Amino acid sequence: FFSSLPCCQGHITGLYGSNTSMLPVGSSIINDMMPVSKAPTTLVQDFQDGEDDRRDKMEKSRDDSSSKQVIRAIKVTLYVSLFLALWSVTMRFQVSPSKADKFVSVFPVYYRAIALLVLGGWCWGFNIQGLDRFHIDYCTLFDMDLSTKITSRTVYCTASLFTVVLLANIVTFTQARGIPSTFIPLCLYISMLLLLCWPKSPFHNARYALLQALQSVMLSPFTGVAFVHVILADLLTSYSKVFADMYGTVCVISNSTDRHFHASILQACRNDPIGPIVASLPSWLRLFQCLKAYSTDGERRHLLNALKYSTAFPVLFFSYLKQGPSAEAWGPQLSQLWLLSVFVNSLYSFYWDIYYDWGLGSISSSNLLLRDRLVFPKRWWYYATMVTDLLLRFTWSLQLSPHWWFIGSVGREFKMFVLEAVEIFRRCMWIFFRCEWQHISHPIREDKGHPRMVPDDA
Repeated sequence: FFSSLPCCQGHITGLYGSNTSMLPVGSSIINDMMPVSKAPTTLVQDFQDGEDDRRDKMEKSRDDSSSKQVIRAIKVTLYVSLFLALWSVTMRFQVSPSKADKFVSVFPVYYRAIALLVLGGWCWGFNIQGLDRFHIDYCTLFDMDLSTKITSRTVYCTASLFTVVLLANIVTFTQARGIPSTFIPLCLYISMLLLLCWPKSPFHNARYALLQALQSVMLSPFTGVAFVHVILADLLTSYSKVFADMYGTVCVISNSTDRHFHASILQACRNDPIGPIVASLPSWLRLFQCLKAYSTDGERRHLLNALKYSTAFPVLFFSYLKQGPSAEAWGPQLSQLWLLSVFVNSLYSFYWDIYYDWGLGSISSSNLLLRDRLVFPKRWWYYATMVTDLLLRFTWSLQLSPHWWFIGSVGREFKMFVLEAVEIFRRCMWIFFRCEWQHISHPIREDKGHPRMVPDDA
């Protein structure tokens, strides 16, 4: 045993030399144990590996605890900001002199577009969380790199940060006195841009993925249309009025000489034809995607889908005429044409949602008017979604019609904001069932260790 220890090998060699035959009885046992001299090195290596594992676990637990502390701090800051914003808005609402302008006084047009974009961020985080919950592999559906996977926690933290900035600016706007009304919202837009462009921001991966996806969507009519391009382009169609509001905000700020809000300037900006043109851009993008898909595989359904997106243009056109000076020249015929365009756009879009985007409406299915395979556990979710989608499809057509917002004497701006928010919620609901149908109809196969989507004609 002692001969196996490095500290004793020299003494044994000095006593007996290299002639092991001079060893006493039992020396064969010592000779057999000589190779075990490497055992201490192995023990030390195992000990070091164990220490490394324990150190890694401690660092991981420390990172988890720090991440939980950050999330807890974000939650507390968000709740405090929300409380202060509600208190400030309530106080401003009570002292507003005009009943018709109360909503504008606490939530002017400058904030509407930013608030809806932040709401869309929360809805996107909810989509990711729900798809994970029901084991729908959205990374493979969207052709995302697993190393740059965006989790729902990342999206929620990002949306919380932007929500805090928005609420803080609203509190400042409602409590400030003697400051031009356009100055504080302008600071909001600048701060949002700085957060997006900050190179060391905590959500730089999400920002890079978003910019890369938007770039590929813009180029998809020329390079090819994938499922992620369809999802993002359809998502942009729900924000068409939000983009028009952003143009209206820039128009009001740039045309206000005294840096204060004026309803006349807002109305003049809404009568500008650039607003409807901006609102129609997402539909044009989606239409060109359908034409590109038809040129690739020659399927007729792509032309029918392009026709669906083209039905949004008459709604925008007739609505613009109704709020313009030429409305009286058209007479009641203009209202009839507008109602017809709204009816056609809403029903066509609803039909396409049910049969093509969600794969529902099968009469021969074992699940009445649904389909045989369902991912979500409750069947009534599907029925409720179908009815809700029909109702909200009409609100989408109405939100493309600026003249409808001015029907009635109370809540004009509030009506506009609610319609745009409802459309964002409808799109959030639509994404769940669209990804579910893609997950069912396009099974995933393994190709040399890499998941691939089976093509449409497979």
